[in-house]
Formats: sequence, structure tokens, C-alpha cells
Amino acid sequence: MRASLAALAALALLTACDGGDAPADSGLTRPDAGPPDAPRVRMAWRVRCNDGVCPPEEPPVRSVDAEDGQDGFEVACDVTLEGDERRMNLTVRSPEGWGLEVRGAKMEPMGVRLVGSLCQIRIFEPDDVDLFTPCSSNPPTPERACQFQRLDISENEGFPSLTGELRCEAAPAERDATRLRDVTAPASSGFAELVFQGCDGI
Repeated sequence: MRASLAALAALALLTACDGGDAPADSGLTRPDAGPPDAPRVRMAWRVRCNDGVCPPEEPPVRSVDAEDGQDGFEVACDVTLEGDERRMNLTVRSPEGWGLEVRGAKMEPMGVRLVGSLCQIRIFEPDDVDLFTPCSSNPPTPERACQFQRLDISENEGFPSLTGELRCEAAPAERDATRLRDVTAPASSGFAELVFQGCDGI
């Protein structure tokens, strides 16, 4: 009798442990978690002094991997298809004030390259100067100092995404065109990579 009671208790314990889903606070993550709940960006870049009055120390690497509202970040992106072109408006702002905005840009339906001449970019850098210049998919020039390349609308990490690369060469400060800056990858003079998800239009 005592053995039967022990067996029943063991069976009840096994059933309780095996039944139902894991508790919400178990730390387990669903492998099929859905897309971001809000616009999300993953990007890192560095502003480097090219010419003019330089700061005593170059600003640090700026790196973000966050959804809109997470840790105080503002993230927005709109890549809505309009006829045979797709607009590209992007915003990244940190709670400390650094970030970037792209306005007026148009690109081919699945990305690839910018079209038209309305693209403008601002890069906010509180440790130096804010930059402002038109942008294109061609190599940087004094008139259009920032270049986007390898723009792509496709799945990244299983979710619809805008990916691409950005660099600026001798981009002028918004309030002092004699102060020129480069915007590059964190550890080299190459392109900074960007990934936006949860955007309007995709």
C-alpha cells in the first residue's frame, strides 16, 4: 500500500511538471518570435574629422540595436512603394542626441540604388558638429557628400528588412561649411552597414 501511494505521488508530480507551456518568466524564448513590435534598427558608424576645426578628440563609435522607444531611442522608417519607386525616410535618435535622419530619398522598388535628386541626410553629433548634405548612390562629391549603396528590400534574420551601406566623405557641418567630416564604419574608412525592420511599406 505504501509503495502504491509513493507511485501515485510520483506520477502526479511528473504530470504536473510535464503539463502546459513554460511559465512566462522562465527565460525561454520562442524560436518563432514574430517581427519587431515597432520600427527597429541595427547600425554603427563613426564621425571623423576631415578638415577645418577638429574637436580635441573624435567622437566615439555610435552604435544602436533597438526598437523605437527602447532605452530612449527614437526609430522610424518608411519605405512605402509609390508607383514604380519607393520612398526612403529614416530616423535614428539616441537619448543623448546623436543619430541621423534621411528625408526625401527615392529608390528602386526593391532597393538597389537611389533615384532622383531629393535625398537629404542629417547626422547629429553632439560631441562635434551636426552634418547636412544631399545624398545619392554615386561616390561622394562636394555637392553630394553621402553615398548609399547595396540597398535591398528582402528578408534579414527571417523578417522583411531594409539593408544597405552608408558612407560620407567631406560632408559639411550644417552651420559651418568649412568644417568637413567623414562618416564611416566604426573601425575603418569603409561603409557603415544598416538594417531597418518593422518599417512602413514592408
